[in-house]
Parts: sequence; structure tokens; C-alpha cells
Amino acid sequence: MTYPFIRFICKYGRALSLWSAVLSFLATLFVSYQGHSYAWLIGGSVGSLVLGATLRLVSEIVEVVADALLPR
Repeated sequence: MTYPFIRFICKYGRALSLWSAVLSFLATLFVSYQGHSYAWLIGGSVGSLVLGATLRLVSEIVEVVADALLPR
């Protein structure tokens, strides 16, 4: 195995992006509940969506590059 981190991202990248978005959304719910603020809820929800989408995009780019360039 020549590139362990790339192999790890190819195998678990999509699940990691989903779970990071879910955990950040749960943290947003907690913070907005503790602070009694809808602004935190709205901002954190948008941030969670952006985080999940960005990590999913990065993992898919790594998968495409690994598939095209790395030897099997």
C-alpha cells in the first residue's frame, strides 16, 4: 500500500463527510438551545450543509484522482 491516506479517503471519505455534517449539526442544535438563539441555528445549519458538501466534493476528487493516476 503506497498511499495509505488516499486509500483511507477512498474507502471512508463519503461516510466521514456525512458524519461530520451530522455531528456539526448536532453541535449547532446544542449551542442554539443553550444560547436561545435562532441565528446560531440558521447559521450552523447552513455551515453544516456547506461542510458536508465540501468534504464530499473533496473525497470524490481524491477518488477520481486515485482511480486515474494510482497503480492498482
